[in-house]
Amino acid sequence: MDADHRDLILGQRCSGRARRKRWARSSPPYTNAPGNPRRGAQFFQTICAVCHGFDGKAINFHSADDPEYVGTVAADNPWEALHKIRFGQPGVGMIALTALSMGTLVDILSYAQTLPTK
Repeated sequence: MDADHRDLILGQRCSGRARRKRWARSSPPYTNAPGNPRRGAQFFQTICAVCHGFDGKAINFHSADDPEYVGTVAADNPWEALHKIRFGQPGVGMIALTALSMGTLVDILSYAQTLPTK
């Protein structure tokens, strides 16, 4: 592991904003978003909960036997979740949040990772 990725994981040598931007450009297996889940909750509850519900379970993306919710996607594939947060989901009415900073998007992802997965 190179020093940049080690510092990214440990949160050293860079501010919160820089750490979130660097995380967003990193590659797996770095799965825990370094955002601020309290700040992300404010955005999620205001923007995302309208469709996804306050607990992120209003929409099941898979089946009743094997449910997949916002929390599931955020935990299992944070890069997919971040991409959908940023660019939306064509064909289903999920809006793009490109007007928000990358730091804010990572905060939303960080909060989504705290939501129920089942």
